[in-house]
Amino acid sequence: MSVVGNCFDIGVSTHSALANWENHLKEEYSHLRADSPAARETLLSIEKKITDAYSKENFCGNGSLMRVLPAALIARSEPDLRDVAATLTNEPLVIVADLGDRSFAARVAGQLEGAWESVDILVNNAGLARPKASLHLTLNDWDNILDINLRAAFSLCQLVGGGMLRRQYGRIINVASVLGLIGDAWAAPYAASKSGLVGLTRSLGVEWASAGVTVNALCPGWIETDMVTDLQKNAEFDTRVTRRTPVHRWGRVDDLDAALLLLASPNSAFLTGQTIVVDGGLTAGW
Repeated sequence: MSVVGNCFDIGVSTHSALANWENHLKEEYSHLRADSPAARETLLSIEKKITDAYSKENFCGNGSLMRVLPAALIARSEPDLRDVAATLTNEPLVIVADLGDRSFAARVAGQLEGAWESVDILVNNAGLARPKASLHLTLNDWDNILDINLRAAFSLCQLVGGGMLRRQYGRIINVASVLGLIGDAWAAPYAASKSGLVGLTRSLGVEWASAGVTVNALCPGWIETDMVTDLQKNAEFDTRVTRRTPVHRWGRVDDLDAALLLLASPNSAFLTGQTIVVDGGLTAGW
């Protein structure tokens, strides 16, 4: 799913470490109208569960701008889009598009340009995984996974990057994976795509840094999402994950909140081209 929103306060967790940041943003941007171009900040490609976390009252404080500023939701499943839209105060722009379709960017660009003047934050989080032994993979399998996980991310960077460079401000977050750092069996195209996303992040981080556009990668470990529901039901695999992860549990979506908030905020101006790993210590002890 892709999510586009216009706000500087993306929503602040109830964690005490973020409470002061929430108050600072509310004071700094309290004068901005919900439709003010100066207030616009964009989220692209955040999957449904992360979007839900941002929109719920227990994550965005009662005064959070995230709940009242415009947003756009982009995915190929309209029912999922409608479910997320129902959690937001402002009626969002809903765009049904398949990120695996190589022509999707032009269609999305037209609809976004008609809705907003600027995009300030891009979060690439669309992902596809098809666990399969490498000898049994088809080139179609390979192309489908890399089209969604890597090509689409680059297309979206191009789509919004020009405007960011002209305005001398932007935040791009590419959600990769620990499998892009360490690899695993039955995951060749997924690992390759996520490793490529880390490489893309480094290159764009260097190329666009002088224009005030930061590009960083977030590498989650094993996080409880719809993508891994079947794996969690496998007792052997579940034990493998919890044993290998030093905190001895699967990650939760809200474990990613603090890192996402930092990377999306104006406070990350000196942080670019980096890979932030949120994995419960998995790669530290690999």
